[in-house]
Amino acid sequence: MKEDLVYSVMWTVYIQTSYGEGLLVLDTKDDATTDISLIMGKDFTEKYDKDNPTTMHHLYSLHNEKGIDGLVNSTCFEHVKQQNRKTLYTITNNSLMALDLLDFSTVGKNLDLSYDDELIFKPTQLSNQSNVILFINNGEIRFFRTKITVSVSGDYTVDKYVSVVRETSGVEPRLVFYDKKNQCFKKLDGYIAARSIANPFTYNASTDPFDPNNVTNVETLKANVGPSGNHYFVMRNKTTGKVQIYVLGKPGAKNVYDISSPELDEAIGFVICENQEVVYFATKNKIYAILLAGATPRVELRYTMPAGEEITHIDMFRQAWYLLNPRTYVSGVGYKVPMDSHEMLLLVGSYSPTNKGKLYTIPLTGINTGNIDEANIKSYGGFDKIIGTVAQE
Repeated sequence: MKEDLVYSVMWTVYIQTSYGEGLLVLDTKDDATTDISLIMGKDFTEKYDKDNPTTMHHLYSLHNEKGIDGLVNSTCFEHVKQQNRKTLYTITNNSLMALDLLDFSTVGKNLDLSYDDELIFKPTQLSNQSNVILFINNGEIRFFRTKITVSVSGDYTVDKYVSVVRETSGVEPRLVFYDKKNQCFKKLDGYIAARSIANPFTYNASTDPFDPNNVTNVETLKANVGPSGNHYFVMRNKTTGKVQIYVLGKPGAKNVYDISSPELDEAIGFVICENQEVVYFATKNKIYAILLAGATPRVELRYTMPAGEEITHIDMFRQAWYLLNPRTYVSGVGYKVPMDSHEMLLLVGSYSPTNKGKLYTIPLTGINTGNIDEANIKSYGGFDKIIGTVAQE
């Protein structure tokens, strides 16, 4: 009876999933749908105490009885620790989805995640930027936490990708992109929000290696932050096919490299290192390093895949906490030391009709050398055609 109640207690209950810190691997079995697997192991999981890695294949279809419609081309992991909520955002060429990583259920899709009920979804990139998600859609820069808001102001059209500093302070400009409408580079400074304005760079004709406000007839192949917080862009001339790497920072143009290599015509993916002057690229069966630290850039072969295997994906392993809040890596409460594999482990997906999909992890050695530790390359099997990777914590 009620009068027998002495006292009551309320507490919050969190459900802990067995899907812990590790590497999410995205693959496709039919070139029309995407599935998600998880690898936990010493290269991907802090304080992993088992001798062998644990791989849980095709968790999305296990929980949903089918794959994600479309081919996922960009992902972003979010962890709200106060609520113990882990979310994976994914995009295809016409959709945005939010998945609860507790059970891979769908939190929302497209207009469920937008305040604009007329938004047309043609996304090209997702990324973390401090405590918000960066969403490049139909040439516009947008940010969101729970739902997509208005786009960043200005006369511009993003050419697929942006380079963004994930920290909240200390590095300027925060975001750089190639504006294909006006054929120039533009930037966002200071705290980034929907009210931010895309601005041109300053240019000094007597000292700067190129004019950021006049770069014509090119397309963006890859963009990312590199050493010293500078922004690196791998660009191809749409007429000649010539590849150049542009470097921008504060206050403007830093460098431009002409890259001469016939193998670039066959490139299927690029990786821009954040800790060294190296850009990797993959062809169907080889991995090359572009070395930028010397007087003249050099392209050198680093690895050839086993016979019959074709590369379908290349990326760099970066721990989830670093992507969420890299200031933790620098100083402050909760200071973290990155794993040895962080920013020093290439992730390469390969496929063959016989062996299906494999994930290779290729350790890097040294700084600015582009060298790999071939003796310690590992492979993980049981996948279909691998098309993406992202770390979760």
